[in-house]
Amino acid sequence: MSRFKILAFMVRVLLMALITGIFVASPLVATAHAPHTVVHTTTNVEMIYDNDNNGLGGPYDMTGPVVGMVNYKQDNDGNLVLTIRIADGWPNTTYHIYLTVGPSHVGAEGFVDVGTIATDANGIAKSKTVTVGDFPLVFPPGYRTDHIDLMKALKDHSAGVLVGGALNYYKPTPPPAAAPEEKAAGSVGQGDPGL
Repeated sequence: MSRFKILAFMVRVLLMALITGIFVASPLVATAHAPHTVVHTTTNVEMIYDNDNNGLGGPYDMTGPVVGMVNYKQDNDGNLVLTIRIADGWPNTTYHIYLTVGPSHVGAEGFVDVGTIATDANGIAKSKTVTVGDFPLVFPPGYRTDHIDLMKALKDHSAGVLVGGALNYYKPTPPPAAAPEEKAAGSVGQGDPGL
């Protein structure tokens, strides 16, 4: 092959690559200026049967058999979105959902009641989603590692204490003017709701 033919062939290959690259890249260029959206990962953690007044579950120590699942994520506004499923709770029981400061019962610094979930006659609660948007001041801003406790009422272990965690998330810092007016979704307390 002559040098001219080789050069012409290389130009055609480069030209085709350039043309193909432009056509392939053009959708990317068109979407590069689309509004910014954040993809939030949903994390799943097991819910365990920790303790009850009947001796099931053993000591109040964050260990026990798996009885459900908690999945959580944060939405674009920084709200913590919890979806809770119970596969083996007490039948016909309404559990309060307490978001508790700290990764375990020991050293827990406070809690907030964020809602309830009810089981059916078989002890099953298919799914309950709770959005926690107004964090109480007891939850310091920044990266958090907390857990949830489910029980009939504060310090009531009669229908078991179900525990999910640790929940790792980021609590945004509220604007200075909003901080004093920040309200919790439900009742707020110090320590762990089961102690």
